[in-house]
Amino acid sequence: MTTTPPPLDSLSHLLVLDIDGTVLRSAAPHRIILQSLLMDAGLIEQELDFSTFSDRTDTGILRASFERRHGRTPTRSEQASFEQAMAARYAALGSVDSQVMPGVLDLLARLQTKPNWNFAFATGCWRESATKKLSILGLARPCMSTASEFQSRPDILSQAIALGWRDTPPAARGLTVFVGDGVWDAQAAGTVAIPFIGIAEGSAATELMCLGAHAVVPDFTNFWPILEDLSARLAARAARQPKLCSPI
Repeated sequence: MTTTPPPLDSLSHLLVLDIDGTVLRSAAPHRIILQSLLMDAGLIEQELDFSTFSDRTDTGILRASFERRHGRTPTRSEQASFEQAMAARYAALGSVDSQVMPGVLDLLARLQTKPNWNFAFATGCWRESATKKLSILGLARPCMSTASEFQSRPDILSQAIALGWRDTPPAARGLTVFVGDGVWDAQAAGTVAIPFIGIAEGSAATELMCLGAHAVVPDFTNFWPILEDLSARLAARAARQPKLCSPI
């Protein structure tokens, strides 16, 4: 007996999104706030080049800076204090509606009308500040993995994928794709072995394409056709796979 793979339109798909610099233009204020927290705590004395950190997440940067200054990583209580301070300073900025990336609200609205599409967030920032940011998009309880739970980008992404698929049986899972703006996002997608779409322009866009991005666009204005193209490629690949024979 021959087992035929399920048709693509019967499968569910998962879109995982980064936050800062991807769905929100919040990367610069986030970086400024984190840097000011580290300076106020006496952990650094000058501006940091975040690209020099092996784990480019709030937790990775805090732990590395703390260890350089004190010879140890922060306790859970100490890290929690930084997380709360980050959220408070971000909230003090007031309304940041203008930071929503063009096309994001339309994309999220469309996803919520598609029963075969799930979405989740994977962010290198801490949970409390990430939750405040996503509230701008009307998302009170987003499916999300953050630097509060994991230090590395690949671990954060892997958890977001697990959360996004938790209510979908493996046989019904189709495309999983990650969208981000940074080199570290592209590298995390490569580590987890899923397609990556970049949000960038100019030389940053070129760099993401060189890292294997399926596509790089400046925002989400014409994003849905890219997802349809990826879905079509998945269908074509499935059609080329040999059919499995089940014992009678």
